[in-house]
Amino acid sequence: MWGEVFHTSGLFAHLLDKLIDDETSPMLSIEIIFLFARIVMADPQMFLQLMAVTPQVVSQPEHKLWEGLLDAWWGKVSDHTDCSCPLYSQVCSLVIV
Repeated sequence: MWGEVFHTSGLFAHLLDKLIDDETSPMLSIEIIFLFARIVMADPQMFLQLMAVTPQVVSQPEHKLWEGLLDAWWGKVSDHTDCSCPLYSQVCSLVIV
């Protein structure tokens, strides 16, 4: 139920777009990654479905969205292990594995 609302509101696509954008502040990127990590932990299938339907909203191929997501996820988490919330980095790192 919540996944449909997350998609139809455009919030998931907006957050994914912000995460992939290089101009987004590091702290906002970490917060988005942490939110996505919690979604993956709560319902991995829902996250996959959200990623599958988002290309229709943002007019990009799905593989490009996955590439941008994973690049941001690995790059931002590994670059911010010394941030004020190391728990975020640990959770995000574990979820991607």
